Amino acid sequence: MEIRHLRAFVAVADAQSVRKAAERLHVAQSALSRTIRDLERELGVALFARSPHGAQLTEGGARFMDGARRTLAEATAAIARARDARASGAGPIVIGAVNPELRPAWIQTALRQFRAAMPEVAIHLESMASIAMAEAATQRAIDVGIGYAMAPSHGITITAVTHDVMAGVIVSREHILARRHSVSIFDLEPYPFLWYDRAVHPTMFDRIFSAFRRVGFTPTLVPAIGQVDANAAAAFALVSSSSGWALYPTTALAALPSTLRYVPLSDVSIPLETDLLVRADDRSERTSVFGGIVRHLHGDGA
Repeated sequence: MEIRHLRAFVAVADAQSVRKAAERLHVAQSALSRTIRDLERELGVALFARSPHGAQLTEGGARFMDGARRTLAEATAAIARARDARASGAGPIVIGAVNPELRPAWIQTALRQFRAAMPEVAIHLESMASIAMAEAATQRAIDVGIGYAMAPSHGITITAVTHDVMAGVIVSREHILARRHSVSIFDLEPYPFLWYDRAVHPTMFDRIFSAFRRVGFTPTLVPAIGQVDANAAAAFALVSSSSGWALYPTTALAALPSTLRYVPLSDVSIPLETDLLVRADDRSERTSVFGGIVRHLHGDGA
């Protein structure tokens, strides 16, 4: 999924017509229809009910709309900020990162080492969702992306730089399971799984539910978190104020607020790699230096 898919989806939803949306976007109607079909195929859900009178959002399309519009707005704002910085002549390195607040030591070490290596280059750090990074890099709005389990994209090089696991869950500190030393995934069956729709991050969603199916577990999914991989605070607030639970990476335990408790799982462990994303044609020194620092930190086990 790329930003162009979200842009096409939002345009058709707003116009309630593929033809009118194509006119507004200055693209061929057939090309726009193909983009929407590709998005529906990837998500595995029909987003629009077509008729001779236009295109209306289905229930699945309506649920997808909020996250799509928010992600598109975030990406557009990030691109504008980065272009403003480029125009200023300062020549910063612009880094898009998922949840930098969950691993402050790792991010701070990489930034500190980069500043030492290239003190004349300013650093701009943008928090953004994984699915927005390939488009932002292609548009030259970011130089580097640091995201979770990113899918391949034309003209983009993706390298896994850290390997984590989601082998535990977070619950409210008042939750009945909060004082357990560990739990089975089946202990969580009575409680809602507070996560996101598949549309937010299809790769991770499929990986998580495949792991659940392997042990015969079917959670009660409440897609309440939205763009969780861009905003951990939303997940923290929702879990701490409910009886629900969410998966949580082991390397981010230090960032967990006091309102929550982390409980290890005894029977499920889901891989979660952090990827480094750059444009395949980027030969700039700043990108090369930063990429080398990140890969070195990974090699040192940082």
